[in-house]
This record gives sequence, C-alpha cells and structure tokens, in this order.
Amino acid sequence: MRLPEWIILVGSLSVCAMTGLAEDTVPANPFLYQSSSQPIIHFNAAQTDAVSAPMPKGTVRVRPSEVRFLPASLAIPGTVHKVYDDGSEVLLASTNSSVMKLRVDGGRFEKIDEIVLPGFEDDYASPDVVEALLKKLDANYKNDDVVLSELDRYMKKYNLGAENAPNGLYTMIDRDGHLYAGYGTTIFKIGDADPGQTANSKLKVLASQDVRKLLPEDLAESVSRFLGINMTYDGFVVIAMPGLIAAMDRDLDKLYTAPITGEAVDNGIAIAPDGIYVVTSKFLRKLVWTGAKLSMEEEDGAWKEPYPYKADKPGMWLSRGSGATPTLMGFADDSDKLVFIPDAGDPVQLLAFWRDQIPADAKPVEGFSSKRLAAAIPIKFPVETTIEWSPHVHGNGIMVFASDFPDPVFDGDRSLFKTLLTMGYTRKAPIGADKFSWDENSNTLQRDWAYIDRGITWTLSPVSTASNAVYLNTLQDGEWRILGFDWDSGEQVADIALPDSYKFNCAGGFIYPLPDGRIFAGGMFGPTVIELGKSGGGNGAPFSSIAPIDSSKWAVDPSKHGMKPEEFIRSESLHFMKGMAKREGINEFYHFTSLAKAADKWVVSPNNDVIYSMAIVDTSQGFTLTLPETEDRFITAQIVTEEHMSHQLVGGGVYEFEGTEFNGSHVAIGVRVGTDATAKDVDFIVKKLQPQMKVKAPSAKPVPDYNEETLLQVRSVLMEEYDKMSDTFGLMTDDVHKVTDWERFTYATAGAWGLSADKYAMYLPYSLPLAKKDLGYVATYTQPKVGQFWSITAYNNEKYLMSDKNNIVNTGNAVLNDDGTFTVHFGPERWRNAKGVKNFILVTEDDWGFLMRAYEPDVEAFRAYEAPEITPIFSQIGDGEIGVKPITKENYVVAETDWYFAEQQKRAPVNTFTHNGPVSKDSQDVIRSNRDVMYSLAVVDISKGATFTIPKRDAFQAIHIMDENHLTHRVVRAGESVRIGPEDVTGGSHVYLLARTKITDDMDESLAAQQVMKIEAGSAKPYPSKGFDEKELVAARNALVQEYVAGEAKILEHKSFVPTLKDADLESYLYAAAVGWGGLPSHTAQYLPTIPGQGKVEPQKITVPKPDLDWDAGGFFSLTTYDADGWIVEDNFYIDHNRMQDNGDSYTIYLNSPGKENSVTVPEGWTGVFRFYLPKNELEFIDYIDSLRSIKTEPVK
Repeated sequence: MRLPEWIILVGSLSVCAMTGLAEDTVPANPFLYQSSSQPIIHFNAAQTDAVSAPMPKGTVRVRPSEVRFLPASLAIPGTVHKVYDDGSEVLLASTNSSVMKLRVDGGRFEKIDEIVLPGFEDDYASPDVVEALLKKLDANYKNDDVVLSELDRYMKKYNLGAENAPNGLYTMIDRDGHLYAGYGTTIFKIGDADPGQTANSKLKVLASQDVRKLLPEDLAESVSRFLGINMTYDGFVVIAMPGLIAAMDRDLDKLYTAPITGEAVDNGIAIAPDGIYVVTSKFLRKLVWTGAKLSMEEEDGAWKEPYPYKADKPGMWLSRGSGATPTLMGFADDSDKLVFIPDAGDPVQLLAFWRDQIPADAKPVEGFSSKRLAAAIPIKFPVETTIEWSPHVHGNGIMVFASDFPDPVFDGDRSLFKTLLTMGYTRKAPIGADKFSWDENSNTLQRDWAYIDRGITWTLSPVSTASNAVYLNTLQDGEWRILGFDWDSGEQVADIALPDSYKFNCAGGFIYPLPDGRIFAGGMFGPTVIELGKSGGGNGAPFSSIAPIDSSKWAVDPSKHGMKPEEFIRSESLHFMKGMAKREGINEFYHFTSLAKAADKWVVSPNNDVIYSMAIVDTSQGFTLTLPETEDRFITAQIVTEEHMSHQLVGGGVYEFEGTEFNGSHVAIGVRVGTDATAKDVDFIVKKLQPQMKVKAPSAKPVPDYNEETLLQVRSVLMEEYDKMSDTFGLMTDDVHKVTDWERFTYATAGAWGLSADKYAMYLPYSLPLAKKDLGYVATYTQPKVGQFWSITAYNNEKYLMSDKNNIVNTGNAVLNDDGTFTVHFGPERWRNAKGVKNFILVTEDDWGFLMRAYEPDVEAFRAYEAPEITPIFSQIGDGEIGVKPITKENYVVAETDWYFAEQQKRAPVNTFTHNGPVSKDSQDVIRSNRDVMYSLAVVDISKGATFTIPKRDAFQAIHIMDENHLTHRVVRAGESVRIGPEDVTGGSHVYLLARTKITDDMDESLAAQQVMKIEAGSAKPYPSKGFDEKELVAARNALVQEYVAGEAKILEHKSFVPTLKDADLESYLYAAAVGWGGLPSHTAQYLPTIPGQGKVEPQKITVPKPDLDWDAGGFFSLTTYDADGWIVEDNFYIDHNRMQDNGDSYTIYLNSPGKENSVTVPEGWTGVFRFYLPKNELEFIDYIDSLRSIKTEPVK
C-alpha cells in the first residue's frame, strides 16, 4: 500500500549560534538568515543534515523530571532557528495548522506565540487537547487497543490524514527573518508583528499565495499539495509540488514554472550555487535558475537521470520513487561535486551522481549506462520499500538509515500514524544504518560500518560534527535509547535511556543537540527538550543539569566577575560541602552541640532556632538515612544538591535513596532539631537524639573541586543584590525545571544558601546598607501565622552572626505587646536595658541586616505579610529613654529626603502627581528650583512594584526617581516606560518622583504633557515619616550650604546623584543633598552649583564658552539665581541660553545691569546654579564644568 501523494520527511533544528553546516566548504546562502544555526530544514541549502553542536557521550539514564514538553497540534515541525540582535534565540516551528515561536536561549524552552493559519482553523488541536491525549496514551503504554482507538478519535476530530499531514514540513527563514512554509497549495510568509523587537514579539502572516492561482488552469488542476522548499543563491524561493517545480520572488507574487507532467515530487530540494536538485518519481533532476527562468535545458547546464524504481514491492509506500531528499557533497574547486540519493530498486542502493562536468575518464557503473552516475553500492540492511531519510554527509562520509515499515497498520490515510504508534512498541521496527565513504582516488563508495542491532524509530538524527558522531533514536519493545556512534569507526560512544512515553515519538521529526547540553526532539505530539547533565555514578556525562543561564541583563551579571550563574550556583554548593566535609569526612554526621556562634562560618545566615547536624553524602551508588523519632518536637532533614535544589524530609524514620535520584555526585543533608535554647534541652538533643542519626552509603568519594577565590569574589558582588531583595518567596524548589527566576535564585544562593521551599519555611530578608553600629532602630511586627515557629535573626553584611548573645527574637523569647504584636529594638550594647526596650537585638557592625523565618508557614498569609520599615533612626537620651536621634552628617541625607517625602505627602495622596506651573518667587517647592521646566511631584509606594510612563514628546521631559536614601536616581525619558520594585532601590518601600517638563512656546502643549505622565502602582500605602525635627533639619541644611559656599567642601556632580552609595563621593553626596536635593544624574544633566562672583550685588557680567550639548535632541542650559538659602526672591531671577548674549562660541549673562536685555536681578548674598541638559559626552562635560569654576566675572560700568 502507498499512502497518497505525500511523505513525512521533516527537517532538523539547532539552536547554536554557529553555522550548523557539515563542512565549512558548504557555501553560505546569503539570502538565508545569516545568524542562524538552521535557517532551513536539513540545516543548509545543500541538505547535508549535519550540526555543529556537540552531543553527550557516555551512559545516561534520563529521568521524567529532566524532560520538558510543549504539546502542539500534530507537531511534526519544519523548524528553523532565529537569533535577534540582543542575542535572544527562537525556534519557528510549524505544525499541521499553525506556526509556533519557541524561545530557547538562556536555558529557556517556552512558547512565546502561536498563530493558527487562515483556512486551517478546523485542523488545529489546542495544547490542552493534545496534552490530555498524550496522558491517555502514556497511561496505556503499549496497549494497542486503547492507543489506536484514542488516536483514531483524535485524527477524525481534527481531520488528520493524508491531505493535511504534510503541511509545514519544509520551511526556511530568509535573510530578513521571514519564515516561508507551505500549507496545502498555499505558501505563507510569516514574520514578527513588531519587526526589530525582541524574541517576545508576536507573529504575523505577512503574505500568502495560493500557487494554483498563478498557474494556467490545466496545470493548476494537476497540483495537489505543497512540499519541498529552498532558496537560490540570488534570493528566489524554489518550491516542489506534484507535476511542478517553480521559483517565486520573496514577495510571493511572481512565479517561474518548470512543469514536470507525469512526475511526482514527494521530497525536499537541495541547492548549490551550481544548480537545483530534485528527485521525482522518475528522475533525479538538476535544474538551473538563470535569474529569469527555471531551466531544464542542457545548454543551461541542466540534466536528468533515471534511477531504479520497483513500484510493485509489497508493504506500505510513502513516496513515489526514491524516498529521500537529495544531499550534496563537494564545493571547493578541486573537490568532486556529487549528489546522493538512495534509489527504490530491489535491493535498494546508494547512488552518487556527478553534479556538473563528468570526468573524462569516467566509465559507466556496472548495470547502468550513463556516465552521470558516479557510483552505486547496495544497502546492507533490509528495506521493504524505500528509504525515506535523506543521506547524511560529513566530510567524505555518507550515511543512510532504515525508515520503512516492516509491519504496518493498514487503515487508509491514517495508516502512517497508527503504524508509528505501534512500530517499535508492539510491532517490528525498521533496523539498520549504513555508513560509507567516497574515495576520490578510485571514484567509488567504500563501506565503513553498519548498525543492525535495535529498531530505529521514524526519527531523523543528524551528525554532530563537534562530537564526530551520529546519534540514532532507537526503540525496541517500547524501550527508548538514543545511541551514539563514532562517525569514522562506528564505535558506540553514547547510550541515553529515555523514560517510557509517546512524547519521544518524533514521527518524522529530528532529534539533535542544542549547544547548551540539551537534546531537542520534534515529536508527533509536540516538541520536547531533554535536560541532560547527570553526574556521579560513573556515567561519564558532564554536570550540566542547569542549562546555560542568560544573565546579560541582570542587575549584576556574575559572568562579568568570573563565573557563569550556573557555575556559581554549583560552586557555592561545593564550597559548603567541601568545608563541612573537612569536619567529619564523607557519609558521616557532624553534630553541632550548641546554637550557632559569631565565629561559625560554615554557612551564611545560620538559623539559631535549632540545633544542626550536617552530613555530606556521596550519592553515586545510593544511600540510606536514619532519623530519630521525636514525637512533637520539630525535626526535618533537608537534602540540598549541587544545583542548590532542596528536598525536605519531615519526621523520624528510615529513608532510602537510589544513586540516580539527585543530580551531581554529592548532597548536603542538614538536620534541624527544634529547641527552646535552654541548656537542659540542648543537652537532651546532643546526648539522646543526635547519636541516632545515621548515613550508610557504599561510596565515599571526595567532593569535587571548584575555584574558591573566584567564588568568593562573585559572591561578594551578588550579595549586594541579595540585600535589596524583599523576600525569597517561591525561589527554592526540588527541580531545576521549576525555577522561574534564575536571577533572584542566584542572588539568594549567594546570600542565603540552604533555604527551604516555601511549604517548609519562608524567609523575609532585610538589609540596612546605611545602618551604623552606634545608632538605634526600632520596628513593631505582627506575628506570622506558622505551624511551628517564627524568628528574626540579625547578621552582618556578609550574612554571619555579629554576636553570640542577643542575636535573635523568636516565638519562644519574644515579649508581646497588648495587641499581640512585638516590638524589636536593634542597637548597641548600651541600649539593652534602656527604658521601653522589650525585645533587643545587639548590633556590633555597620550595614547589618536580618532574616525573618517562618517554619511551616501559612504560605499565602506569609506571602502577603508586610514587614514594617525600621524607622526612625534612634539614639539613647535622657535617663535611658528612647528618642529621636539628633541630625548629624551621618544621617542628614536621609533626614533631608524624609522631609521632601513628607512634604509631598501633605500635598497629595501616595501614587498621585501634583503638577506645578512655572516656578516663581511665589511658587516653589524645592530649593534651587529650575525655571526651564515645570515640575510634577509624587511619592509612590513601590513595595509591590510600580510602572512609570511618559508618552513620546519632541521637547525634553523626564521622570526622575529617587529612593529614601536620595539614591537610585533612575531617569525615565519621553517615550519610555520603566518598572521599579523594592529590589531596584537601595532601601525603603517608597520613591520620590521629580518630573521635569520643558516649557515650550506652546504653554497649552506643555501643560498637557504634564497631565499624560502615568503612575501605575501595585500598592498604595502612605509613606511613614521618619520623625526628624524640621527646625533641626533646616539648621543642618543651612550650615552645610554655608560650608559649601565658603569653600570648605567640594561637590563632584557626577559623584553626587548616583545609583548606590558605593558609586558616590561621600562628601559630594552629603553637600549636594543640601545645596541641590533632587539633582539629575550627570548623564542627563550637569550643574555648576557655585557661580563665580556670587553674593555680590554690583553690576557685573559672566561669559561662558558654548557647551557641547545635544542641541538636536532638545539640549539647553540656563542660569537661575536664588537667595543665600536657595529660594527664589526676585521676579527677574532666571535666564536661559536663548535670552543670553550669543557671541558665537560663547554666551554672556549680565547681573543687576538695568537696561541690558539679558540681565538678571540678584539679591545680597545671592547664589546661583548653571544647569546643562543633555551633554553629548558625560565625562568630557565634567571637564567643561570644572573649567567654569575658574571663570572670572567682570564689572559692568
């Protein structure tokens, strides 16, 4: 039986960013996508089926948890690869009725978009439908009655059969990133709906063409469906259909035909610069594209050759003629240029044809008359009908694979799919692979080796040139094994066992390597990624269970500091394991006999609610863990893998584990036993419970090595981001596939290695990067809802205990307030017995923080738990009472910032703008206000994130975002939208917005521009003022201003308004807050806050060189004058560059010079600020600002 008019022959994928070609001599087609590893099915225009990404070697048993699957509608995808400018990568995969975009960079495997193609809606099955079908099939694995019945119901409902199954089999992507795929007799051109964006752009049908509409009526009637597709080297699309080979322009509106009446094409197309190669039911053809026509004429270099075809073989046929797409070899000037196909004779042979000139000394191959045939060699394995897979070519090697049907299921046009779901499960599968070499000296094919042991599934397995190996997806008695063989010798180099599932049935799709160590399988029910990386147990595979993580857009990229994220995560785990193993060795418990102490450095953020026992275990051959029964006492054993995955055991008992249950060779087991911290209770745990803890394991190999120096360096920079995290919810899990935020997970690994999953424990970290050891802090908390206990433990900025005493407040020792809350005072030793202090935590170092723990929490309640801000800053006064700390230079910036936040909140509710008109002496809210712009002010709650948006505008407009420490200084420009959360600032839950809208000649437009700025916040809690005394603040501000004016301090503007304190010059940070709080960062604006000659009232003038601003983008500068305290007191206080005297290469401003058009009025003791917006070069402009400091004023007579 032959299925009517189609063949399932799917191409392959690869997501590596390299060429993906079998040989570097295969010429790159300039009209295919250039940065793609697979711009076309079979990897390149020559259809060589070789990929440059490596495949693993060794023996691997893949667990179900290491498989990621995306259900799709009859997904036998023609899949191609696209890389965006930002490095993100996608696969464009076609199903029988749709096209999917799958993101695969950075270890991802997720569907970004899917479009169902017009006219094929009835053929589309949703992912839910397909997933439900697969679950039924897997639940009845190898039960043919159920499997075939369910499949039949599915195929009938979604019209699956001979007519539509070939849809989307052959695809390609052109140099502009547009996908071409054939469905029925229509070719579709598909691209991003928003070109130039990232991988997250949606898909859109850009053009489509029913080819029949461009054909003469008589020819159109003979065309039944679309199959092969490729691209000429000058950018024309070549397609193959029964009775027709044609070329089209890429706009799909011009067709150049080469009718082949009476010949069927059931395969793909191979193209080289010298020609187009197509196998039909009668001939192997070479066509030549001249640029104006698709020629089959000999004078143009075209030819055709017959080949053996025995059409009366019994069994199930798919293709008319040879079953394979032609494959090309040889492209250099001095190489033999050949095209290979298997014929359809009896026996089946591999045939090699000369592509261009036939050598003068060529002789006909025995049994053939034409010298065009270079060589023929019989296939060694049995073939019932045809070989459907194209020959694979790498170097001078060629390989063919069994792909017929020894024991088919006959059921009309559903025969193929029913055969595929029984072949290798309960019915015989095809067996055999033959490897040959082309001998250029003798012009013959030489037999190298063959494989005939296990059944081969209907899967096309490309050659990995990096591994110099070919991998076969074998299936026998329902057992899946991917076997790897050395390309040259045939020696087996890999054996990868897969779980029992129909999801691995590629049904004509490919398996192939991804560059990050994963294996992709294009399955009948959807694409699948196999996450390899088991280590230990001698399996020979590298540790790579965490796929490469893209950290290029993280706040801190560990790759830039010496380790990739996945390397850091494992190294941090090995660091802990190696350190702990030094205490007692491998497979033995080390028991702590007291609560953690400040001198302990064995783990960051140790828990002081429990007594620990630790064991480092070699898991390679399995192990047994015994824990004591403790009745109601809290006891858990946390098993942490080398990937920092957490597995939890609760309660006593005997637990057995196999060597394959954990990735990596070792685990850390941490047993926590709850205690009331009394000496008697601790003694009971140490003497009675700890001796009952046992580990038994047959192997005791040492912990693997790592780079400790680099680890500690990377940890220190990641810790800064961990300190900004408001919680660790949802981070810890038992499976790498469940991690949803690798950035936060990596920061938590640095700051709190060994955390538990939310079900068992939850954590709220809190850090105070500006905290001082000699100051006091206080906060009042509600008790978390827990099944066990809660605690607050304080640590230094390296996350170690600061003291052996008074380091924790918990369920057992907290003194509660009348309303059930508890108040904690953090401070130096002298506060311990201060009046009003109930719960005291000792602070001995600057920049400290703490961790709130909740054991067996109410997960949802703790997720919603809102820790209060630690406010205000306190000190000891009077007779031991606690009061507000006097303002000093150490806390002045926070106090000044608190004043601005509080003042704004008096004007408007949180998350609400107040829009001000142009400033004047009667309207000013900020010292040293700017007359160039109109201000819009707001205080915003960012505890649950907030987004700030400005619509596009030609004139300057910006939202300046500052946190509670007068840091962060993020700028949102016109046309931008930015999200800010607690993790993006240096402290606090609120930010201050100081938006500036440039005043244009059209005041109505300027006012309207203010109104359309948008705040979208997830929470609306008011800002809690820190309680500083306002009179004291004003006095401190004025004193700092006077010190600056007197030259006692210097401000480096580019070190004043910065993201973090580490970016700041501390003196500049302090005085800039007094002299010009709310100044923009230097990349957006720069200032000269002291004017030469300021303070004098006699007539004078100032001349400044013309600044190098981005004038075209709306750059400008101005001078604004104030009184000695920074407030506007005159009507004529301001001048911008448009009103200054323009001298060509400089500008002149007059002061107190009546009659001068460009004069400004200044009072006694006046101060002033030059503002320069949009400097072209930030660093060079700093030098310009410095040069202005030496400019002298000139008296005006």
